[in-house]
Amino acid sequence: MSLYLIFLLGLVGASMSVFSDMIIAALPVLQSAFAANDRDTQQLVTLYFIATAVMALWVGALADAYGRRPLVLASMLLLTISSIACLFSERIEQLWLLRVVQGAAAGVGMILSRTIVRDLVSGVQAQKSIGQISLIQALVAILTPIIGAWTAAHYGWQAVFAVAAGLSCILLVVFYRVLAETLPAQRRTEFHPIALLDAYRTVLGSATFLRMSLAHAMNWGAMFLYIAAAPKIMLEHLGRSPAEMYQLFLFVMPPMIAGFLLLPHALHRWGAHGALKLAYGICFVAVILNLLVSAGDISSLWALTPFALYMVGVAATTALLIGAAMEPFPNNAGMASSCQMFIQFLFMGLTAGVVAPLAWGSLLNLAWAHGALVLTGFLILLWQRQATSAA
Repeated sequence: MSLYLIFLLGLVGASMSVFSDMIIAALPVLQSAFAANDRDTQQLVTLYFIATAVMALWVGALADAYGRRPLVLASMLLLTISSIACLFSERIEQLWLLRVVQGAAAGVGMILSRTIVRDLVSGVQAQKSIGQISLIQALVAILTPIIGAWTAAHYGWQAVFAVAAGLSCILLVVFYRVLAETLPAQRRTEFHPIALLDAYRTVLGSATFLRMSLAHAMNWGAMFLYIAAAPKIMLEHLGRSPAEMYQLFLFVMPPMIAGFLLLPHALHRWGAHGALKLAYGICFVAVILNLLVSAGDISSLWALTPFALYMVGVAATTALLIGAAMEPFPNNAGMASSCQMFIQFLFMGLTAGVVAPLAWGSLLNLAWAHGALVLTGFLILLWQRQATSAA
């Protein structure tokens, strides 16, 4: 695969981050512009991720039936049109509807960026290409909240959607010109919704799959709790301005990259079981430090340092938990992956819409909610271990 195509696929996969983190960073400006309350504004995040979760169940089957290229182009077109439509929204309810469209479309790009790699290469080369794409997505995830917060603070919320529309439009034109179909017609399968639902019922009926997926979703929800509550944390609790909203995200992606880099070394030295112990050890140390720091009267940005440590641990758990969840389905990994992503993004949406508003009244409340989610995920993991031992 050419580096040019890898770069473009990285940007398509990063559309999820562009249309989530950039908008989250602009929420204070959006709330002020629409004179909306906290909960109504938060639905812009909740609905986005719920739409992504639902779409995750269908993307793989649709792409296998109709090809990769039409879906990628359709997703970029929908992102462009919906972003332009956002510019003319006069009520926040109109933005809710458009955010549903954006969540579904962005989810397509994230999933198919890796699927196209698997079409073109395999083995070590595929792993290397996916790793390069993931690195591009991580770098974009660092930049997008900075762009979103700065653009909204200086040019208004419409400018954020204008930037998003411009990026998706450029990708639409480029992919229309350079992206060839990577799934030949003879390898396509017919789309049967009823059969697909039966297959999902089989995957979701696996106790091992559900427990490991829920353990991962709890960890990810604990992470997303702070991102969803970012406006409250930065503006009210830490006294930052809307233009400084991006600073919270600096405690997210760089530590997460460190966690991803830590995992191979931990696996080599201690194996999967030992690496998971280390990762959860880091998570629980972070939870305890977070509670201690949040109990004090701290308005410094460094109050987020324990959360950054947690990001190292949760990144190291991600591949281990997802791999264990998909293990019962070696011949149906795509289906299992779709179900796992459905659970993950659905829980992220619920975290943004339910848990975050209940906890964002203080940093200590957020720390307790964060710890409760991590502990719940760990208890689910212990439940799975006990069930495996009993079997």
